[in-house]
Amino acid sequence: MKSLDDLRANDSRFPKKVDFLKIDVQGAELEVLQGAGETLRNEVVGVQVEVEFVQQYKSQPLFREVDSLLSECGFTL
Repeated sequence: MKSLDDLRANDSRFPKKVDFLKIDVQGAELEVLQGAGETLRNEVVGVQVEVEFVQQYKSQPLFREVDSLLSECGFTL
């Protein structure tokens, strides 16, 4: 598995400019966001992410965890 930041840095097929992220990965949203820290802090202006308040998948991060990471990157709900 490669992070979004790694793909952007090392894969010429991947867009170098990312303005908006839409993430729906069945419970792995926090992992995707953690691998996109540089991109989130420096380029992205909007994120659409599916989060839950009650766990539906094993080890699924809930709203509070996802919101905390996005807040650290400068995003607000």
